Amino acid sequence: MSDTPRRKLELTQINVIRSAAMGWIFFHHLWHGMRPYEGLPGLLGGAWDQFLVSGALGVTIFNIITGFVLSLSYLGPQGGAPSPGFKDFLSRRFLRICPNYYMAMIFFTLLTPLVLGVDNPGRLLVSTLERLVFLQSMDTYNLTTNMAAYWWLGLLAQFYLAFPFLLRFFRAVGPGRAFAVIAVGSWILYKLVFMFGPMVGFSGWYLVGFSMSLLGMFPEFALGMWMAWCYRRGDAAEDSPARPWAPFARPFRLFTLAVAAFFVIGQSTSLIQGVPEKYYLGAAGCLLFLVAVMSLPSMERLGRVRPVAWVAAASYSIYLTHQPILSFLAPVTRDWSLAGKFIFQTLVCGLLSLVAAYFLDKAVARWNDRKKVATPA
Repeated sequence: MSDTPRRKLELTQINVIRSAAMGWIFFHHLWHGMRPYEGLPGLLGGAWDQFLVSGALGVTIFNIITGFVLSLSYLGPQGGAPSPGFKDFLSRRFLRICPNYYMAMIFFTLLTPLVLGVDNPGRLLVSTLERLVFLQSMDTYNLTTNMAAYWWLGLLAQFYLAFPFLLRFFRAVGPGRAFAVIAVGSWILYKLVFMFGPMVGFSGWYLVGFSMSLLGMFPEFALGMWMAWCYRRGDAAEDSPARPWAPFARPFRLFTLAVAAFFVIGQSTSLIQGVPEKYYLGAAGCLLFLVAVMSLPSMERLGRVRPVAWVAAASYSIYLTHQPILSFLAPVTRDWSLAGKFIFQTLVCGLLSLVAAYFLDKAVARWNDRKKVATPA
C-alpha cells in the first residue's frame, strides 16, 4: 500500500463535467425550439425526446459544481483558507462574471431587433434594464425572449453575493449539518410556496421568482459545498492513497447510495411525485453523474484532452452566446424536416456558438489587459 500513488487535486474531471453540462444545455435549447408538440413516437423516440428536454438539468450540474469548486480552498481538512472578506470576494468573483455578461447581453440586445424585429420596444427596454441589474428572472417576460437562458446569471450573482456569509455558516455549524439545514429548510419552504402561492395570487412570482432564485436552488450550491469538504476529507485528499471509486469521505458515500435509491425508485415507480420532489429527482441524477465522473480515472485523462479543456474554459461564454444564435438561424430551417433542422442547428449553430465564445473571451481578455495597464501598481 505504501507504493500506491496519491491522488492530486488537479480536478481535470471538472473539464468533462462543464463540457457535458454545456452540451446538454445547448441541445436542450436547440430541441426545445424545434421539437414536435407531441414528442417523438416509440420507445427510443420518447427516450431521445425526454433526454434532450431534460437538458435544463445542465444548470443544476453547473450549480453543484460551482459550489464545489468555490469551496475547495475554504473547506479543507484543517479548515482551509481564511474566509474571504465580502468586498475582496466581490471583486475577485462576482465582478469577474460581469465583462462577459455585459458584452454579450448588450451585443445581442442591439442585434436582436435588427435580425428578428421587435414587437414591443417598451418591454425590450424594461427587460434590458432588468438584465443590467441581474433581476431578469423576476420577470416572466424574459423567459419568452431569445435570452431566456440569462436568468441563470441572476441566480449566479445571488450565490456569489451570499457565498462569504454562507461559508461562515458552514464553518460555524459544520458542512454536513449546514447542508442538512439548507436542504430540509428549502424543501419545507418550497412546499409552502407551492401550496399557498396560488391561494394568494402569486401564480407568476412563486414559479419564477422563487424557483429560479437562490431560495429555490439553495440545496444545489450547498450540496456542492458539502461535496467539496467530503472530497478534501476523503481518500481524494493529497495526503491519502487514491481510490478508484467514490473518492469522498464516508458520509458522502452513504448519502450517494441513498440518492441512488431515491433516483431508482423515482424513475421506476410513480411514488416520487409533486413539487419539489420531482425536481429533486432530477438533481439526484445530476449528483450521480458528478460522482461517477469524479471517481473514474479515465475522466481525469479525458479532462486533459485539449478540446474538452477548451470547451470547459469557454463554457460560460458559450452559455451566453448559444441561445441568441439558435434564435437567429431558426427561421432558415422553418420549413425543413425535423432531422434536417437538428443536423443544421447542431453543426452550424454549434460551430458559431464556439466561435462567438472564442471572440467574446478574447474581447474580455483585452479589456482586462487594458484595465491592468490603466490601474497603477
